[in-house]
Amino acid sequence: MTDSTMPAPALLAWAGQELGVRVSVTADTPHPRPTPHGNPRVWVLHRPDGARFHLKVSPRPLAYERETLALRHAVPALGAGRAPQLRASNAEHLALLLTTVPGHPLRQAALSPAKEVRAHRQGGVLLARLHAAGDLSGPRRTEAEQALRAVADGAGPLLRQAGDRITSAEHAYVRGLTERLRVLPPLPLAFIHGAAGPRNLLWSRSTEQAAWIGFERAGFAPAVRDFVPMSCGIWADRPDLRAACFQGYGRGLVPAERYALRALAALDAVGCLVRGPALGDHEATARGRRTLDRLMTGCSHDGAPRREGHPRRGDRRRPRQDGVAPRGTGPGVIAARIDYRVHDRTLSARTVRGMMRWWLTTADLPDESRANTMRPYPHFWYRTMCDRVVVLDQGRIREQGRFEDLVAAEGSLLGELHALSKDR
Repeated sequence: MTDSTMPAPALLAWAGQELGVRVSVTADTPHPRPTPHGNPRVWVLHRPDGARFHLKVSPRPLAYERETLALRHAVPALGAGRAPQLRASNAEHLALLLTTVPGHPLRQAALSPAKEVRAHRQGGVLLARLHAAGDLSGPRRTEAEQALRAVADGAGPLLRQAGDRITSAEHAYVRGLTERLRVLPPLPLAFIHGAAGPRNLLWSRSTEQAAWIGFERAGFAPAVRDFVPMSCGIWADRPDLRAACFQGYGRGLVPAERYALRALAALDAVGCLVRGPALGDHEATARGRRTLDRLMTGCSHDGAPRREGHPRRGDRRRPRQDGVAPRGTGPGVIAARIDYRVHDRTLSARTVRGMMRWWLTTADLPDESRANTMRPYPHFWYRTMCDRVVVLDQGRIREQGRFEDLVAAEGSLLGELHALSKDR
């Protein structure tokens, strides 16, 4: 063991003083993945009586402050053995002295599928406790309410950093998703973990219990942010784990949260494509590319398959270009392409039949009329024009069918937009 693997003598002396006894040290465990701001260093301390503790040194003051706040004011609500307990903190060294939690990270535990389901269900129970534990009053509520706007503000610089790692269509798609974060209705707020992924979810074979660690990104924000890491990772292939987590959590996501989850997943993907190559993190790069590909091909990250398909063979009534499109002026937007050269020519041309005839025979769509919040006239026009509404996102068919069926369908994008429009 070299000196570089040992804590500083002054830090070790402080930990021994806090524990009231001389301790021995196990070398720190390297963080499995590099991060832009550096990783914490963690040592295992052994008391003569066999008790173990963790000595954790944060890489920067902000991480230290966030974890200290979490461990003091919210994490105790998870219960004994379900998260580390703070024994002492040292601001000078950015150090935390923590109790040891039994178990191993899920990504290292090699559990059976049934045990994985149990772990994710318990993880959801613990997240629900954490989310309800924070004091959302005064400036903390303001911080949480403004979190998504801050995410949207950071999207532009991140997309510029991505450069040619993403296509122009992907750039436009992610930009459109994140811009609409600014106009979503109020989301459920919480004290979130901030990095609720498989690396920080432990499972103990001896106690058959799950636990959360790693609270250096904790803070006040919309609760949905805690479901981004799993949604972009293991849940993509294991919907049973997603279902188990939300069963433990006690509720599913409301429509506005499902939309926010897609936008946050898209930004997470772009961030992985920026950070991964810069840090030589091939796993992050692959995750980012996979997430973005899934989003662009219509796979949902909220657990409900996005309905896609092609028009019925011989269906002459389908529009040739954009039908209903979530873009432009925010959620609840219905966009209709209208040729004013036809529409304004005669009064009779302004009828539904006249516009429908132009729609079905003209490939040139030079103009666009948008109507927010499903206002009656364009709403009626769409429903009268055809019984198959086609919903596109950046030119890709997301879903199609009768208006009433889509609005009522679980996981429908049109249904989400309709619900959002009523909430505004």
